[in-house]
Amino acid sequence: MMHPRTVTTADASTQLHVPLPFLTTVIVPIVGNAAEHASAVIFAVKNRMEISLGVAMGEHMRVVAESGRMHVRPNTFAHLPRVDLLFIPAL
Repeated sequence: MMHPRTVTTADASTQLHVPLPFLTTVIVPIVGNAAEHASAVIFAVKNRMEISLGVAMGEHMRVVAESGRMHVRPNTFAHLPRVDLLFIPAL
């Protein structure tokens, strides 16, 4: 039994004639990012800065986590020296 969201995404993929991996890795994150950005702007306009900043910081942390993985993975496949996500400040 598949999860309802998986069924809906697969149905959307076939109806839109878009490959499922492209839909789930490109289209869905772009739409989600736009929705997060719009909600942060709407809360800022309504003078709810604590919510707006919370949404913006959460979005920022998600982008940092995803881009960090994108920078580490190519080194693994290209047999380059290991890069990890442990950042130690220089003393």
